[in-house]
Amino acid sequence: MQIYVEFSLVILILIASFGVYRYLSVQLKQSKVFSSEFGGIKAYSLLNQRAPELVVNSNMHKIDLSKWIEDRGLLLIFIDLDCPHCIPSLELFLSSNTYSLEFIVLIRGEEGSRYSNLYTENDKLQILHVNGEFFEAYQINEFPYYIFVNKEQFIVYASSVPDGLLNNLDFYKSISNY
Repeated sequence: MQIYVEFSLVILILIASFGVYRYLSVQLKQSKVFSSEFGGIKAYSLLNQRAPELVVNSNMHKIDLSKWIEDRGLLLIFIDLDCPHCIPSLELFLSSNTYSLEFIVLIRGEEGSRYSNLYTENDKLQILHVNGEFFEAYQINEFPYYIFVNKEQFIVYASSVPDGLLNNLDFYKSISNY
């Protein structure tokens, strides 16, 4: 009798596992995933569209980022002051940026924060403290967030991790003469 109970439980577990598998498969198909020439990228409504205004208000000064974008494009790295994952992600990016991709770190918050004196020895690292309106214009809802704006000012990469950008030589060839 016990063997029938155990056999029934195994059958029920297999049926339940199959049901969970089918449910997750349907959910995955229904989720929006953009495939682009740079790999599958999580749904981002501004992807492959012209970037919102590239003028930021930082420390009471307006800075036009479009001038930085003209040659090769620019990676915008969005960070929040309360984000526990932002510094490790930024460290990963800095150690992996072997192609010297142009980038700027945009921090939501005021100057004088705990990030102000970070990376003072890195002369390539530009940190701007910007207001929340710039983050809203780019629809940033999670941190950190990486957005690459090409020289035509279109958003061609958007993700919470830089891996798809850093590990893609074709991407670098498309923006430069590597």
